[in-house]
Amino acid sequence: MRIEPLTAALGAELSDIDLGGLDAEMAAELRKAILEYKVVGIRGQFLDDAGHVRLAESLGEPWIHPMDRLAGVDSAEPSELRVKSDHQLLTDRWHLDVLYAPNPPAVTEHATNPSVTCRWRWRNGDVVIWDERCTAHFAVRDPWEGERVLRRLLVEGDCPVTAN
Repeated sequence: MRIEPLTAALGAELSDIDLGGLDAEMAAELRKAILEYKVVGIRGQFLDDAGHVRLAESLGEPWIHPMDRLAGVDSAEPSELRVKSDHQLLTDRWHLDVLYAPNPPAVTEHATNPSVTCRWRWRNGDVVIWDERCTAHFAVRDPWEGERVLRRLLVEGDCPVTAN
């Protein structure tokens, strides 16, 4: 696995890794990269539902988001969000997907300081994993045509910690 840091503070692009076929050694290397860089992106993965679940299980215990539970989801599976280019979602601001967790992380102004952020430019098939115990994310409203399909699967974490 090759690691190319995205910024001096956090974030890395990983290559020479197949998320659909991780063995125990490669899963351990991936966990280590997530802990070190807080955000990792891997291009060209094109995971199906089973691949997403295997990836989540290699990182820990898959966790069902409370909003998914409200929608009737009772097993850990990727949730899908279809977003049209004219969407009105409030994701273009700093936020966490785990504020409803029993022990949500306390993200302070520090997390939104430009010197401790990174930017991922999405391509079809990309997988990005971020440690929500110590990072927030901001979905920049870049222009695009048509619809994007985003898939999310969460992994239970231990007690929240702050970024470097």
